[in-house]
Amino acid sequence: MEVINYKIKLDIDFAGKKYTGTENVKIKEADKKVTFDLDKIDVHEIKINGSSVKYVVTEDSVSFSTNGGDISVDVKFSSDNSRGLKGFYVAGNDKEYILSTQFEESDARRAFPCIDNPSYKATFDITMVIDSDLQAISNMPVKSETIENDKKVVEFDQTPRMATYLVYLGVGHFDEMEDEYRGKKIFLTAMKGHLTGSKYPIETAKKSLNYLETYTGIDYMIPKLNLISVPEFAAGAMENWGAITFREILLNIDRSTTSRSYKRTAEVITHELVHMWFGDLVTMKWWNDLWLNESFATFFAFKTVDSTNPDWKFFGDFLLDQTDGAYTMDALKNSHPINADVSDPRSISQLSYEIRYGKGSNVLRMIEAYVGNDVFMKAMRNYLKEFSYSNASGSDLWNAIEKESGKGISAIMEQWISQKGYPYLQRKD
Repeated sequence: MEVINYKIKLDIDFAGKKYTGTENVKIKEADKKVTFDLDKIDVHEIKINGSSVKYVVTEDSVSFSTNGGDISVDVKFSSDNSRGLKGFYVAGNDKEYILSTQFEESDARRAFPCIDNPSYKATFDITMVIDSDLQAISNMPVKSETIENDKKVVEFDQTPRMATYLVYLGVGHFDEMEDEYRGKKIFLTAMKGHLTGSKYPIETAKKSLNYLETYTGIDYMIPKLNLISVPEFAAGAMENWGAITFREILLNIDRSTTSRSYKRTAEVITHELVHMWFGDLVTMKWWNDLWLNESFATFFAFKTVDSTNPDWKFFGDFLLDQTDGAYTMDALKNSHPINADVSDPRSISQLSYEIRYGKGSNVLRMIEAYVGNDVFMKAMRNYLKEFSYSNASGSDLWNAIEKESGKGISAIMEQWISQKGYPYLQRKD
Protein backbone atom coordinates (compact mmCIF):
# COMPACT_ATOMS: atom_id res chain seq x y z
CA MET A 1 0.00 0.00 0.00
CA GLU A 2 1.27 3.45 -0.90
CA VAL A 3 -0.04 6.85 0.15
CA ILE A 4 0.18 9.21 -2.81
CA ASN A 5 -1.23 12.53 -1.61
CA TYR A 6 -2.96 14.31 1.26
CA LYS A 7 -5.18 17.24 0.36
CA ILE A 8 -5.87 18.93 3.70
CA LYS A 9 -8.08 21.93 4.42
CA LEU A 10 -8.26 23.37 7.93
CA ASP A 11 -10.80 26.02 8.96
CA ILE A 12 -9.15 27.60 11.98
CA ASP A 13 -10.89 29.38 14.86
CA PHE A 14 -7.85 31.30 16.08
CA ALA A 15 -9.57 32.95 19.05
CA GLY A 16 -11.25 29.71 20.10
CA LYS A 17 -8.04 27.72 19.58
CA LYS A 18 -9.80 24.99 17.63
CA TYR A 19 -10.43 23.97 14.04
CA THR A 20 -12.45 21.80 11.69
CA GLY A 21 -10.87 19.94 8.82
CA THR A 22 -11.40 17.94 5.68
CA GLU A 23 -8.85 15.80 3.94
CA ASN A 24 -8.71 13.74 0.80
CA VAL A 25 -6.14 10.95 0.85
CA LYS A 26 -5.14 9.18 -2.36
CA ILE A 27 -3.96 5.61 -1.72
CA LYS A 28 -2.51 3.20 -4.27
CA GLU A 29 -3.18 -0.54 -3.93
CA ALA A 30 -4.92 -0.12 -0.58
CA ASP A 31 -5.00 -2.91 1.97
CA LYS A 32 -8.34 -4.51 2.77
CA LYS A 33 -8.20 -2.70 6.10
CA VAL A 34 -6.75 0.80 6.31
CA THR A 35 -5.83 2.43 9.61
CA PHE A 36 -5.11 6.11 10.11
CA ASP A 37 -3.32 7.26 13.25
CA LEU A 38 -4.96 9.99 15.30
CA ASP A 39 -4.72 11.54 18.75
CA LYS A 40 -7.45 13.70 20.30
CA ILE A 41 -9.18 14.18 16.94
CA ASP A 42 -12.92 13.72 16.43
CA VAL A 43 -13.82 11.98 13.16
CA HIS A 44 -17.26 12.88 11.78
CA GLU A 45 -17.40 11.10 8.43
CA ILE A 46 -15.34 8.91 6.11
CA LYS A 47 -16.04 8.30 2.44
CA ILE A 48 -14.28 5.96 0.03
CA ASN A 49 -14.55 6.91 -3.62
CA GLY A 50 -17.44 9.21 -2.72
CA SER A 51 -19.51 6.71 -0.68
CA SER A 52 -19.84 6.87 3.10
CA VAL A 53 -18.42 3.88 4.97
CA LYS A 54 -18.48 2.59 8.51
CA TYR A 55 -15.36 3.13 10.57
CA VAL A 56 -14.02 2.14 13.97
CA VAL A 57 -12.40 4.74 16.22
CA THR A 58 -10.07 3.83 19.08
CA GLU A 59 -8.04 6.07 21.35
CA ASP A 60 -5.23 6.34 18.82
CA SER A 61 -6.62 5.30 15.42
CA VAL A 62 -9.51 5.14 13.00
CA SER A 63 -9.85 2.13 10.71
CA PHE A 64 -12.15 1.12 7.87
CA SER A 65 -12.52 -1.68 5.33
CA THR A 66 -11.85 -1.29 1.62
CA ASN A 67 -12.14 -3.37 -1.53
CA GLY A 68 -8.47 -2.81 -2.23
CA GLY A 69 -7.08 -1.19 -5.34
CA ASP A 70 -6.56 2.53 -5.77
CA ILE A 71 -8.89 4.53 -3.54
CA SER A 72 -9.76 8.10 -2.63
CA VAL A 73 -10.58 8.63 1.06
CA ASP A 74 -12.40 11.71 2.33
CA VAL A 75 -12.39 12.46 6.06
CA LYS A 76 -14.20 15.15 8.03
CA PHE A 77 -12.75 15.87 11.46
CA SER A 78 -12.29 18.48 14.18
CA SER A 79 -9.94 19.13 17.07
CA ASP A 80 -8.72 21.66 19.60
CA ASN A 81 -5.29 23.22 19.29
CA SER A 82 -3.10 21.53 21.88
CA ARG A 83 -2.07 23.28 25.08
CA GLY A 84 1.06 21.16 25.16
CA LEU A 85 4.07 21.62 22.91
CA LYS A 86 3.18 18.82 20.49
CA GLY A 87 0.94 18.56 17.47
CA PHE A 88 -0.82 21.72 16.27
CA TYR A 89 -0.44 23.75 19.43
CA VAL A 90 -0.82 27.18 21.03
CA ALA A 91 2.60 28.85 21.41
CA GLY A 92 2.51 31.81 23.78
CA ASN A 93 0.10 33.02 26.44
CA ASP A 94 -3.64 33.72 26.38
CA LYS A 95 -3.17 37.30 25.15
CA GLU A 96 -0.27 36.88 22.76
CA TYR A 97 0.23 33.66 20.83
CA ILE A 98 0.63 31.94 17.50
CA LEU A 99 -0.42 28.48 16.37
CA SER A 100 2.53 26.30 15.41
CA THR A 101 3.35 22.64 14.94
CA GLN A 102 5.82 20.11 16.27
CA PHE A 103 5.21 16.70 14.67
CA GLU A 104 8.44 14.76 15.23
CA GLU A 105 8.44 11.98 16.14
CA SER A 106 4.79 10.94 15.77
CA ASP A 107 2.50 13.89 16.41
CA ALA A 108 1.18 14.76 12.96
CA ARG A 109 -1.67 12.51 14.10
CA ARG A 110 -2.57 15.22 16.63
CA ALA A 111 -3.36 17.61 13.75
CA PHE A 112 -4.97 15.41 11.09
CA PRO A 113 -5.68 11.67 10.59
CA CYS A 114 -2.78 10.09 8.70
CA ILE A 115 -0.48 7.12 8.42
CA ASP A 116 2.06 8.67 10.76
CA ASN A 117 5.00 6.53 9.71
CA PRO A 118 8.17 7.93 8.06
CA SER A 119 8.17 5.27 5.34
CA TYR A 120 4.72 6.36 4.09
CA LYS A 121 5.87 9.44 2.24
CA ALA A 122 3.36 11.48 0.26
CA THR A 123 2.85 14.88 -1.28
CA PHE A 124 0.75 17.41 0.64
CA ASP A 125 -1.63 20.09 -0.58
CA ILE A 126 -2.35 22.36 2.38
CA THR A 127 -5.11 24.96 2.62
CA MET A 128 -5.82 27.03 5.74
CA VAL A 129 -8.91 29.17 6.28
CA ILE A 130 -8.07 31.94 8.74
CA ASP A 131 -9.26 35.34 9.96
CA SER A 132 -8.55 38.00 7.36
CA ASP A 133 -6.03 39.85 9.56
CA LEU A 134 -3.91 36.73 10.20
CA GLN A 135 -1.08 35.12 8.24
CA ALA A 136 -0.50 31.45 7.49
CA ILE A 137 2.79 29.66 6.88
CA SER A 138 3.45 26.15 5.62
CA ASN A 139 6.26 24.22 3.96
CA MET A 140 5.66 25.66 0.50
CA PRO A 141 5.03 29.14 -0.91
CA VAL A 142 1.50 30.53 -1.01
CA LYS A 143 -0.28 29.52 -4.22
CA SER A 144 -3.32 31.75 -3.77
CA GLU A 145 -5.17 33.90 -1.24
CA THR A 146 -8.89 34.56 -1.57
CA ILE A 147 -11.62 35.91 0.70
CA GLU A 148 -14.66 33.73 1.40
CA ASN A 149 -17.32 34.59 4.00
CA ASP A 150 -15.06 37.28 5.50
CA LYS A 151 -12.23 34.78 6.03
CA LYS A 152 -8.95 34.40 4.17
CA VAL A 153 -8.42 31.13 2.29
CA VAL A 154 -4.69 30.47 1.93
CA GLU A 155 -3.72 27.70 -0.45
CA PHE A 156 -0.12 26.50 -0.65
CA ASP A 157 1.80 24.83 -3.47
CA GLN A 158 2.09 21.07 -3.35
CA THR A 159 5.04 19.72 -1.37
CA PRO A 160 7.54 17.16 -2.62
CA ARG A 161 7.12 13.60 -1.34
CA MET A 162 7.91 13.74 2.35
CA ALA A 163 7.14 12.18 5.72
CA THR A 164 4.17 13.34 7.78
CA TYR A 165 6.39 14.54 10.64
CA LEU A 166 7.89 17.22 8.38
CA VAL A 167 4.61 19.03 7.64
CA TYR A 168 4.43 22.55 9.08
CA LEU A 169 1.38 24.69 9.92
CA GLY A 170 1.72 28.18 11.35
CA VAL A 171 -0.97 30.81 11.97
CA GLY A 172 -0.77 34.20 13.67
CA HIS A 173 0.34 37.80 13.44
CA PHE A 174 3.93 37.70 12.18
CA ASP A 175 6.77 40.10 11.47
CA GLU A 176 9.21 39.07 8.77
CA MET A 177 12.60 40.00 7.41
CA GLU A 178 13.21 38.93 3.83
CA ASP A 179 16.27 38.15 1.72
CA GLU A 180 17.07 36.01 -1.28
CA TYR A 181 19.41 33.11 -2.04
CA ARG A 182 19.88 32.11 -5.69
CA GLY A 183 16.38 33.27 -6.58
CA LYS A 184 14.72 31.67 -3.56
CA LYS A 185 13.29 33.81 -0.80
CA ILE A 186 14.49 33.37 2.78
CA PHE A 187 12.32 34.74 5.57
CA LEU A 188 13.22 35.36 9.19
CA THR A 189 9.80 35.05 10.83
CA ALA A 190 8.66 35.84 14.38
CA MET A 191 5.50 36.59 16.30
CA LYS A 192 4.57 40.26 15.84
CA GLY A 193 6.76 42.47 18.02
CA HIS A 194 9.32 39.71 18.64
CA LEU A 195 11.61 40.19 15.63
CA THR A 196 15.05 41.66 16.26
CA GLY A 197 16.81 43.68 13.58
CA SER A 198 19.73 41.33 12.92
CA LYS A 199 20.03 39.50 9.60
CA TYR A 200 22.65 37.18 11.08
CA PRO A 201 20.38 34.08 10.97
CA ILE A 202 19.64 34.69 7.28
CA GLU A 203 23.29 35.33 6.41
CA THR A 204 24.25 32.14 8.26
CA ALA A 205 21.62 30.17 6.34
CA LYS A 206 22.84 31.51 2.99
CA LYS A 207 26.46 30.55 3.69
CA SER A 208 25.47 27.10 4.93
CA LEU A 209 23.17 26.45 1.97
CA ASN A 210 26.00 27.30 -0.40
CA TYR A 211 28.38 24.87 1.32
CA LEU A 212 25.81 22.06 1.48
CA GLU A 213 24.73 22.45 -2.14
CA THR A 214 28.36 22.32 -3.23
CA TYR A 215 29.16 19.30 -1.06
CA THR A 216 26.10 17.23 -1.96
CA GLY A 217 25.81 18.28 -5.60
CA ILE A 218 22.07 18.80 -5.00
CA ASP A 219 20.43 22.22 -4.84
CA TYR A 220 18.14 23.11 -1.95
CA MET A 221 14.81 21.66 -3.03
CA ILE A 222 12.08 23.98 -1.71
CA PRO A 223 11.27 27.30 -3.48
CA LYS A 224 11.55 29.27 -0.20
CA LEU A 225 12.84 28.96 3.35
CA ASN A 226 11.30 30.24 6.57
CA LEU A 227 13.39 30.47 9.75
CA ILE A 228 10.60 30.71 12.31
CA SER A 229 11.04 31.92 15.87
CA VAL A 230 8.51 30.19 18.15
CA PRO A 231 7.77 31.68 21.61
CA GLU A 232 7.17 28.30 23.26
CA PHE A 233 9.08 25.37 21.83
CA ALA A 234 10.19 22.14 23.48
CA ALA A 235 12.98 21.27 21.04
CA GLY A 236 15.94 23.45 20.16
CA ALA A 237 14.80 23.48 16.54
CA MET A 238 12.87 21.35 14.04
CA GLU A 239 13.66 20.65 10.40
CA ASN A 240 10.20 21.03 8.86
CA TRP A 241 11.00 21.07 5.15
CA GLY A 242 11.08 24.70 4.04
CA ALA A 243 9.76 26.02 7.37
CA ILE A 244 12.31 25.43 10.13
CA THR A 245 11.24 26.30 13.67
CA PHE A 246 13.52 27.50 16.47
CA ARG A 247 13.38 28.62 20.06
CA GLU A 248 13.13 32.40 20.11
CA ILE A 249 16.40 32.82 21.99
CA LEU A 250 18.36 31.17 19.16
CA LEU A 251 17.26 33.68 16.53
CA ASN A 252 17.09 36.80 18.72
CA ILE A 253 20.48 38.25 17.86
CA ASP A 254 21.29 41.77 19.06
CA ARG A 255 24.20 43.83 20.42
CA SER A 256 24.17 41.95 23.72
CA THR A 257 24.63 38.56 22.05
CA THR A 258 27.87 36.85 23.10
CA SER A 259 30.33 35.30 20.68
CA ARG A 260 29.47 31.88 22.11
CA SER A 261 25.78 32.48 21.34
CA TYR A 262 26.64 33.53 17.78
CA LYS A 263 28.42 30.22 17.31
CA ARG A 264 25.58 28.25 18.89
CA THR A 265 23.05 29.94 16.60
CA ALA A 266 25.18 29.15 13.55
CA GLU A 267 25.50 25.52 14.62
CA VAL A 268 21.77 25.01 15.20
CA ILE A 269 20.68 26.76 11.99
CA THR A 270 23.18 24.70 10.02
CA HIS A 271 22.19 21.47 11.79
CA GLU A 272 18.61 21.99 10.63
CA LEU A 273 19.67 22.89 7.11
CA VAL A 274 21.70 19.68 6.86
CA HIS A 275 18.42 17.89 7.57
CA MET A 276 16.98 19.31 4.35
CA TRP A 277 19.17 16.68 2.65
CA PHE A 278 19.76 14.12 5.40
CA GLY A 279 16.33 13.51 6.91
CA ASP A 280 13.94 15.39 4.63
CA LEU A 281 15.11 14.47 1.13
CA VAL A 282 16.30 11.04 2.32
CA THR A 283 14.44 9.78 5.38
CA MET A 284 15.01 6.77 7.60
CA LYS A 285 12.63 3.85 7.04
CA TRP A 286 11.79 3.56 10.73
CA TRP A 287 12.71 5.31 13.95
CA ASN A 288 15.46 2.86 14.91
CA ASP A 289 17.49 4.59 12.20
CA LEU A 290 16.76 8.10 13.50
CA TRP A 291 20.48 8.30 14.18
CA LEU A 292 20.95 8.56 10.39
CA ASN A 293 19.18 11.91 10.49
CA GLU A 294 20.74 13.26 13.66
CA SER A 295 24.27 11.94 13.26
CA PHE A 296 24.56 13.38 9.77
CA ALA A 297 23.11 16.71 10.87
CA THR A 298 25.49 16.90 13.82
CA PHE A 299 28.61 15.90 11.87
CA PHE A 300 27.91 18.07 8.83
CA ALA A 301 26.88 21.07 10.93
CA PHE A 302 30.38 21.14 12.41
CA LYS A 303 32.00 20.59 8.99
CA THR A 304 29.89 23.32 7.43
CA VAL A 305 30.36 25.97 10.12
CA ASP A 306 34.08 25.17 10.23
CA SER A 307 34.23 25.90 6.49
CA THR A 308 32.01 29.01 6.46
CA ASN A 309 33.72 30.54 9.52
CA PRO A 310 37.35 29.35 9.32
CA ASP A 311 38.57 31.84 11.92
CA TRP A 312 36.42 30.09 14.56
CA LYS A 313 38.27 26.76 14.15
CA PHE A 314 34.86 25.34 14.90
CA PHE A 315 35.55 21.66 14.32
CA GLY A 316 37.79 21.72 17.35
CA ASP A 317 34.62 22.07 19.42
CA PHE A 318 33.39 18.75 18.02
CA LEU A 319 35.64 16.84 20.40
CA LEU A 320 34.33 18.78 23.39
CA ASP A 321 30.67 18.91 22.42
CA GLN A 322 30.13 15.49 20.85
CA THR A 323 33.04 13.09 21.40
CA ASP A 324 33.53 13.59 25.13
CA GLY A 325 29.83 13.23 25.92
CA ALA A 326 29.53 10.12 23.77
CA TYR A 327 32.45 8.41 25.50
CA THR A 328 31.06 9.24 28.93
CA MET A 329 27.54 8.01 28.16
CA ASP A 330 28.68 4.87 26.36
CA ALA A 331 30.71 3.78 29.38
CA LEU A 332 27.56 3.56 31.52
CA LYS A 333 25.46 0.45 32.03
CA ASN A 334 22.33 2.21 30.80
CA SER A 335 23.87 3.06 27.44
CA HIS A 336 22.28 1.64 24.30
CA PRO A 337 23.28 0.93 20.69
CA ILE A 338 23.22 3.72 18.13
CA ASN A 339 20.65 1.69 16.21
CA ALA A 340 18.36 1.12 19.18
CA ASP A 341 15.25 -1.03 18.93
CA VAL A 342 12.20 1.25 18.66
CA SER A 343 8.81 -0.45 18.63
CA ASP A 344 6.91 2.70 19.60
CA PRO A 345 8.12 6.16 18.45
CA ARG A 346 6.93 7.60 21.76
CA SER A 347 9.85 5.81 23.43
CA ILE A 348 12.47 7.71 21.41
CA SER A 349 12.67 10.49 23.98
CA GLN A 350 14.11 7.94 26.40
CA LEU A 351 17.12 7.35 24.17
CA SER A 352 20.35 9.17 24.87
CA TYR A 353 21.17 12.37 22.99
CA GLU A 354 24.88 11.59 23.44
CA ILE A 355 24.50 8.29 21.59
CA ARG A 356 22.16 9.30 18.76
CA TYR A 357 23.89 12.60 18.03
CA GLY A 358 27.35 12.30 19.56
CA LYS A 359 28.44 8.69 19.07
CA GLY A 360 26.70 8.47 15.71
CA SER A 361 28.43 11.58 14.38
CA ASN A 362 31.78 10.30 15.65
CA VAL A 363 31.23 7.05 13.77
CA LEU A 364 30.66 9.05 10.58
CA ARG A 365 33.81 11.04 11.28
CA MET A 366 35.71 7.78 11.73
CA ILE A 367 34.41 6.39 8.43
CA GLU A 368 35.35 9.58 6.59
CA ALA A 369 38.89 9.32 7.95
CA TYR A 370 39.05 5.62 7.01
CA VAL A 371 37.93 5.96 3.37
CA GLY A 372 39.17 9.51 2.74
CA ASN A 373 37.36 12.82 2.35
CA ASP A 374 36.84 12.65 -1.43
CA VAL A 375 35.59 9.08 -1.41
CA PHE A 376 33.25 9.85 1.47
CA MET A 377 31.85 12.88 -0.35
CA LYS A 378 31.24 10.89 -3.54
CA ALA A 379 29.53 8.16 -1.53
CA MET A 380 27.27 10.72 0.15
CA ARG A 381 26.33 12.18 -3.23
CA ASN A 382 25.49 8.73 -4.58
CA TYR A 383 23.51 7.86 -1.45
CA LEU A 384 21.44 11.06 -1.63
CA LYS A 385 20.83 10.68 -5.36
CA GLU A 386 19.73 7.05 -5.08
CA PHE A 387 17.31 7.57 -2.18
CA SER A 388 16.01 11.08 -2.94
CA TYR A 389 12.35 11.54 -1.94
CA SER A 390 12.45 8.03 -0.52
CA ASN A 391 13.66 6.12 2.54
CA ALA A 392 16.93 4.49 3.50
CA SER A 393 18.40 2.37 6.27
CA GLY A 394 21.83 2.16 7.83
CA SER A 395 22.74 -0.74 5.56
CA ASP A 396 21.95 1.41 2.51
CA LEU A 397 24.46 3.97 3.75
CA TRP A 398 27.17 1.39 4.36
CA ASN A 399 26.58 -0.13 0.91
CA ALA A 400 27.00 3.28 -0.73
CA ILE A 401 30.31 3.89 1.05
CA GLU A 402 31.47 0.32 0.41
CA LYS A 403 30.70 0.59 -3.30
CA GLU A 404 32.63 3.84 -3.67
CA SER A 405 35.59 2.91 -1.45
CA GLY A 406 35.99 -0.78 -2.24
CA LYS A 407 36.41 -1.41 1.49
CA GLY A 408 34.37 -3.79 3.65
CA ILE A 409 32.41 -1.13 5.51
CA SER A 410 29.19 -3.03 6.20
CA ALA A 411 30.58 -5.77 8.42
CA ILE A 412 32.62 -3.30 10.43
CA MET A 413 29.93 -0.70 10.95
CA GLU A 414 27.07 -3.03 11.79
CA GLN A 415 28.98 -3.93 14.95
CA TRP A 416 29.53 -0.29 15.82
CA ILE A 417 25.87 0.65 15.56
CA SER A 418 24.21 -2.55 16.84
CA GLN A 419 26.18 -2.90 20.08
CA LYS A 420 26.58 -0.50 22.96
CA GLY A 421 29.95 0.36 24.46
CA TYR A 422 33.31 0.26 22.71
CA PRO A 423 34.89 -2.54 20.68
CA TYR A 424 37.89 -4.13 22.35
CA LEU A 425 41.04 -5.76 21.04
CA GLN A 426 42.37 -8.99 22.46
CA ARG A 427 45.97 -9.96 21.93
CA LYS A 428 46.79 -13.65 21.77
CA ASP A 429 50.44 -14.59 21.96
